[in-house]
Amino acid sequence: MTFFKTGAILRPPIHADTKTIVVFGTERGGTSPIAGIVRGLGVYMGDNLEGNNEDPLFMHKPVSRLKEVIRLRNSSHAVWGWKFPKAAQQLPLYLKSLRNPHLIIVSRDPVAIALGNQRWNGPEMAKNFRFALNEAAVYNMQNIGLALAANVPTLLVSYEKFRGNFEDTIDMVASFLDIIKPEGELRSRLVQYVSAPGYKKFEKFFRTKESPGSSHTDDAHENEAESSVEEVKAPEPGQTA
Repeated sequence: MTFFKTGAILRPPIHADTKTIVVFGTERGGTSPIAGIVRGLGVYMGDNLEGNNEDPLFMHKPVSRLKEVIRLRNSSHAVWGWKFPKAAQQLPLYLKSLRNPHLIIVSRDPVAIALGNQRWNGPEMAKNFRFALNEAAVYNMQNIGLALAANVPTLLVSYEKFRGNFEDTIDMVASFLDIIKPEGELRSRLVQYVSAPGYKKFEKFFRTKESPGSSHTDDAHENEAESSVEEVKAPEPGQTA
């Protein structure tokens, strides 16, 4: 086990040519900026994503459909992933379909999550606070239980610790994914991205180059100072970042 200031690598990464990253936690739990770090480091996380970095092809879909999307992604990407806060509900049912799965689990204080539900949804749509608090606590327990039970590489991220130390989190995620620690302009852009409040458009901080099998739209070419993100290549077996 490897400890950082903002989390811990519960089970170490496996050095291989293929890798599938799943980012999950709870709704309003801080998974969006962590998934943004993964994208910024060059991992393909889906096409035409919104500010929350969620791939609609993995949201609230039956397991049979998820397995089909996984098969298609495997055919076009060696290293790829997706983010969906509630992935743990179905993940055990298709975990074996993933090539070299690497789990990134974001944990946040249930009280903060419940309060965030109230602010985000407003008084008319917000869940009952007691219900939201219990739901957040249950999801956190479910996620930690999966982390302890699943015998696959797993990274635990504390959202509260992350908010106080962006750069440690960036380095921790890079280490877990066998990616060289970002420096220079890319590091600056990553810090700017996670520092910005709320949901934000990824392309406002990074230029994305279209990768095989993807249909990324790129509306950020106006700013030539922006960093360019190229799809990450898996290291050779035994090679570390």
